[in-house]
Amino acid sequence: MRSSSDFCLAILAIAVHRSEPNYGGSSDLAQLLHLPSALIDNPEKVAIRLITFILLNYVLNMIAVGVPAVYSTSVRQGRIAVDLIWFTMARQVIAYIGGVLAVGSSGFVAGVLQSEASGVSTTATVVAMNVILYGSSIGCLAYYFCRTRWRMIAGRSYLTAVVAGLVASADSLYLACSCPAI
Repeated sequence: MRSSSDFCLAILAIAVHRSEPNYGGSSDLAQLLHLPSALIDNPEKVAIRLITFILLNYVLNMIAVGVPAVYSTSVRQGRIAVDLIWFTMARQVIAYIGGVLAVGSSGFVAGVLQSEASGVSTTATVVAMNVILYGSSIGCLAYYFCRTRWRMIAGRSYLTAVVAGLVASADSLYLACSCPAI
């Protein structure tokens, strides 16, 4: 049991400390829209990066959502693993929609904040809105899967959803802050 927890911690450490610079707000497919033209000219690098992002998200989803589901429900592990593939794909769509909503709503929020306090950056507002919208939407998606797909009890579903939202927010915040454009 100890070796599996060490393995999970090692995977999480690798996921958090990436060596390549990031060009977006989260480790999702929306990243491909922000790649420099040098990578777009090289489709092999784009494919490798796409597969890496999806696998990274799957591992994070397995740690934050799948492991609690395996230990808290009587649903087969195979079904949970397959559902996590769908969860990961839905997370990509949510990340893109959340990014668009964050940019759209940040102008309004920045206007309200600037009227009350001076020195509020629009970029900081976009990052904050991305973290909030992305984390809460991933938490809602995790709650849906835990409660309806895997029939987890309400308390554990809430806890798993909060953890998934915090992991997604931390991922989004870390990657947004490491973005060279910010």
